[in-house]
Amino acid sequence: MTISIGVGLASGIDYEDIISKIAEAGRRPIINLQTQQATLRAKEGALLSLNTDLLSLKDAMSGLKKITPPQNTINGYSSNDDVLDVAAASDLDNFSSYNVKVERLAQSHIVDASNVASPEATIAAGDGFFKFEVGGTEYSVEVTASTTLSDLATAINDLGAGVNAAIINQNDSSGTPYTMTLSSEKTGTENAISVTQNDTALTFGDIQTAENAWIKVNGVSVYNPTNTFTNVVEGLTFTAKSVSAETITARAEQVEGDVKDEVMGAVEKFVAAYNKVVSNLDSVASYDAENQKAGLLFGDTVVYSIRNMMTSAVSGVVDGLDPSGLSALSRIGVSLDRYGKLEIDDTVLEDAIENNFSDVQAIFAATGTTDNANIEFISASAMGIDAGDYRVNVTQEATQASVVAGSTLAGNLTAAETLTFKVLGKEVKVNLEVGDSLSRIIERVNNAMDAAGADLTAYSDGGALAFRTEDYGSTASFNVQSNTGESGLGTALLSDTGSDIEGTINGLEATGAGQYLTGKYGTDVSGLSLKITGAGTGDMGEITVRFGVAETLSKSLTDATGSSSGLIKLRNDSLTAESELLNDRIETLQGRLDRESERLRIQFRALEQQIAEMNSQSSFLSQQLANLAGSQQK
Repeated sequence: MTISIGVGLASGIDYEDIISKIAEAGRRPIINLQTQQATLRAKEGALLSLNTDLLSLKDAMSGLKKITPPQNTINGYSSNDDVLDVAAASDLDNFSSYNVKVERLAQSHIVDASNVASPEATIAAGDGFFKFEVGGTEYSVEVTASTTLSDLATAINDLGAGVNAAIINQNDSSGTPYTMTLSSEKTGTENAISVTQNDTALTFGDIQTAENAWIKVNGVSVYNPTNTFTNVVEGLTFTAKSVSAETITARAEQVEGDVKDEVMGAVEKFVAAYNKVVSNLDSVASYDAENQKAGLLFGDTVVYSIRNMMTSAVSGVVDGLDPSGLSALSRIGVSLDRYGKLEIDDTVLEDAIENNFSDVQAIFAATGTTDNANIEFISASAMGIDAGDYRVNVTQEATQASVVAGSTLAGNLTAAETLTFKVLGKEVKVNLEVGDSLSRIIERVNNAMDAAGADLTAYSDGGALAFRTEDYGSTASFNVQSNTGESGLGTALLSDTGSDIEGTINGLEATGAGQYLTGKYGTDVSGLSLKITGAGTGDMGEITVRFGVAETLSKSLTDATGSSSGLIKLRNDSLTAESELLNDRIETLQGRLDRESERLRIQFRALEQQIAEMNSQSSFLSQQLANLAGSQQK
């Protein structure tokens, strides 16, 4: 007999409906557990949202951790920039005015040879040379009867002599329309082109003469191979741009630095991010007494720890600052309102930035003060060290790379000389002329280094020519070689490399790079970076490090948001583990319920089978009784 799973054919009872209702009643504990699990997941989501806002707050404080005092700058001033450009050295302390008149601009020398039939026309009757001199050096090109105008131009350009050869078609009807020009890459009379041997049929003449730039400074004539005058007035550089009858006023001007807008913007960004976190906390961790409704994270200890940490960081006095002075955010116009959010008094904050910047910096950032002017605080992080005092000891001072000539130069050069330098991969050649004095040699070298952007300065060391790098340390190096040794250098290759500083901070080994001494990672002075500018070794003194609000709060936020052991990560791990336990219980209860439902189905099937059999027996007996009654009536 076939039995329906849903409704018994023998009994007419809907067994599946009965089992479903029994199962529904049995699922109530599972539903309760699933509700708890959903709440845990919602808490995890709320914590992740809070973590995102805290990271944004940490990022918003990055600008405040790096604020530095306004730097006054020294700019060059010209009454007419179209005629004369003026640049000033950053350390200039001379602010005198000068009257400058541009009489002539520097010119490069250009010569030409014309009346050539074509670039492929031969230009020599036989074997010989074409030689020319520029900048005190002679260059040579060999020619033959087969040398063409184009061949000669190519050979000159391949010399790398600083002279460009070009072939120009004048497009006339002469039959010999081609001209070759030789032009010096550098301006000034010392870079004039002089043909010293010409075994060709070409005749060269001047198109443009070589000229030195000529300016008058307070009526005194000054000449220079280029339009840029670097050593006329100490600390000022004049660049002539056009000839003019106008007398230009030139001087240096000091411009006061202004970081008010920058700092105000950084504070506003910080306050906005802080208040966003507070709003988030109010949303998820508060309790609505009127409606008797609690936020998702109401009563969560981690959340309350974060709230207390934030409030403490922005409301307290910065350690190490004078409590009676500007030592807290509230003293510079940033204070907590009654809702626990920050608000800014723009007037108070602007006044503090303009008149007490060092205090504002100390309230926000990491700062250091020292008893030795030769120790400069560079940086430190509250993640690496604690605030406090640190002793500095130098075992090896930093040095520059330097070379001093073996003998002094009392008079002037009696022969031309070329100095070849290699400074950090750059090759710089300096041509010295007969009659150059020591001061003129120094001027030529420094002009060449400025033009090449090379880190090297020439100077006099007791009357001897000397050179040194501007930078310190093992990355500062150079070599120099003279072709004649006339300047006192000799002809051997001379080289030197600077040395890095070595020493300790609080007795712990530090890493040296140039003049910078930095605490090694993983030590109690990790990341503390100092610049030691003084000479000598031994005990250099003590530096006191303080951490402002941005530094201390940033450290606390890192403790809260750390990806491996942060408070929020650990709390979320706990919630995840709790959710997984609930999931195990749900699976256990569901399995038990499924087995109970199957047991009931089996029992109902057995019952249906028994009823069917009884119904069959009943039908059989009824039929037999009916048959018996019929036979008795007959």
